[in-house]
Amino acid sequence: MNTPRALGAILGLFLLAGCSAGSTVSQIDETITPSNPSNPFSETSPYTGADYDTPLPEVAFVLSADAAGPLGSKPPYSRKDVSARMPGYETVVAETALENRVRPTLAVLKDGQQVLQLFKGAKGEAAEVHAVSGIVAGPAGEQVGMTFAQAGMRRSNCRVGKNLWRGMAVCPSKGASNVTLVFALPGYRGPFSQMPPENMIGKATLQRIVWKPN
Repeated sequence: MNTPRALGAILGLFLLAGCSAGSTVSQIDETITPSNPSNPFSETSPYTGADYDTPLPEVAFVLSADAAGPLGSKPPYSRKDVSARMPGYETVVAETALENRVRPTLAVLKDGQQVLQLFKGAKGEAAEVHAVSGIVAGPAGEQVGMTFAQAGMRRSNCRVGKNLWRGMAVCPSKGASNVTLVFALPGYRGPFSQMPPENMIGKATLQRIVWKPN
């Protein structure tokens, strides 16, 4: 399992409820908590991304153009149904950050490590599925922890993230139009209105793979 060396401020944020006794979740940062609700993104405390150890882990399943791995083409937004489709994984209730706001999620864990985040849509289905672990691959073989260069990205094809994803590179996957990749450069200090320059962006690390149903 790929383990972060340095934890980010909000992409790994989980305010977990309903975890079983003894469960732990890595990649958690408590910068935003009920006792500290302030936005951590500022010139003095920006999000800098998580830095990852190599080598990348063995892939367990793939988010393809047609399906979110074992969750299928219409992933359910139900702890019971997600658990039934993913035996050996734990599903818990959480909160995590989309680009513009924090939303309730279902978090799927493996051995205490976050793997997927599901965001609620209509009719009991998930509107988005985010992979946040290297054991999940994107449609072109992308894995969380890969660098921008390893994933074969081009800066000109990406846009800069806004609000809770500010300063990040948000890029389309080369393998599917409904999959987006979110990169951050550890230690990047801005300007946050634009992505890191060409001579720096190659070292940015993939933080999450965002899948949406076709």
